Amino acid sequence: MSRYAVDVHDHMLVVSWDTGLGDVAERVARFPTTVDPSDALQLARTLTFLSAAAWRTYTHPEEAALQALPAGGDGLAGRDTEVFGKVIAAIEHPHLPHDGLVRQALVVVEEAAHRVGRALHAIADAALTTQVAADVRAELDAVERAELGELSGRARQAVTLSRADASPLQVAAADTLLRTDPLGSRALFTDVEPTAAAIAAAHWLHAAAIVAAQHADLDVTQVVAEADAIEPLPHRTPTLVLHQVEAGDSPREAVLDLISHAMVVAEGRNPDLDDLLEWVTEIIDGAGGDTDAEGRPSRRMTRPLPPVEGLAIEIRGEPDDGDDEDDDTLSALTDYDENDDEDDDETSETVVLPDRLTPLDPRRPAVDLLEDLLAGIHGCWLLYREFADPPGVSQPPEPAAASLAPTAETISAARRGRREQLRRAFDDEVRAAAATLRDQLV
Repeated sequence: MSRYAVDVHDHMLVVSWDTGLGDVAERVARFPTTVDPSDALQLARTLTFLSAAAWRTYTHPEEAALQALPAGGDGLAGRDTEVFGKVIAAIEHPHLPHDGLVRQALVVVEEAAHRVGRALHAIADAALTTQVAADVRAELDAVERAELGELSGRARQAVTLSRADASPLQVAAADTLLRTDPLGSRALFTDVEPTAAAIAAAHWLHAAAIVAAQHADLDVTQVVAEADAIEPLPHRTPTLVLHQVEAGDSPREAVLDLISHAMVVAEGRNPDLDDLLEWVTEIIDGAGGDTDAEGRPSRRMTRPLPPVEGLAIEIRGEPDDGDDEDDDTLSALTDYDENDDEDDDETSETVVLPDRLTPLDPRRPAVDLLEDLLAGIHGCWLLYREFADPPGVSQPPEPAAASLAPTAETISAARRGRREQLRRAFDDEVRAAAATLRDQLV
């Protein structure tokens, strides 16, 4: 989002935003010389809140339905296609106090605009109001262009935001960048929205893991953890994504699941509580319900359960015979005695409570996921370099392989040349694997 500030030396209102490489700033308007400093700061504060509310509609597209402003707080909610159209009118003609009361708009973006309008009303400068309204138009236009996948100019700040959706145009742009360089490039962080880039990176990680697994004789889900033995890597998240895509999720499903999960955590909520309670209840209830291929009660978890680090808890229960629907389901836990003989009819399962609510940084989940996925692709390259011996790639000379022992410089150059040849071979094999998985990305 854009942040507004007051230049106290030049009496200017300025705005800045992040571009992925750093912040840029520009002047919005000059304050009248008689402005009260607290009024100027209040205007900057309300404009920053309006920008946050507007960009919230971009990062949380599922909140497109109009929602009420939470009582007594600055919580942000979504908009529909009509909300932005009311913003400028609210700035120019805000709801003003009347008999000690202020009418409050139910839509956050509109209410934020009224707050800006009231701050401008306190300053009472027509030229300032006109210039601020023009800047807000530019900000709203940036949000709408970002939603369409066009990230030029002010809309470029979208590359720093985590979004629970992704533009197909942006996914295609990221896919093109990774096809050019499967190990990734800076442009993925500066020219493409991070959620879209992470979806493309998950696709290319899967392709790279397939290639590395073939040469290292490993399961696809093991390659990044194995590469961690060669070079320290953030292997947990890439391994989780590989588990999900190998289980049948598309790269888009795997990435959006992780990012949306982390975005809920960032708001101070635990998105797993309902699933965990349902899962524990199923275990306690025992044999009731469907079973899997091995005869165990099936789980209806909305998220997969790959190996995670955390606290292991054994939960025991008895099959539900349907005779007493009023039994307390927690009695299976509280009445358990470790000295009791094991009941053949008793069901038992170990639940691993993760040590973290999300494997991502909840402050920047999409960018964090993108970094980890690219590290995973790098890990696949490390394994390929260690185990692959593709045809056409020459071996570096050994010191005793020639009548005249090669110099250290010759050996270093030969090894560097082999590494470059291996890298080209790796890129070609990964591109071929990615092409076979193309349907999963689109």
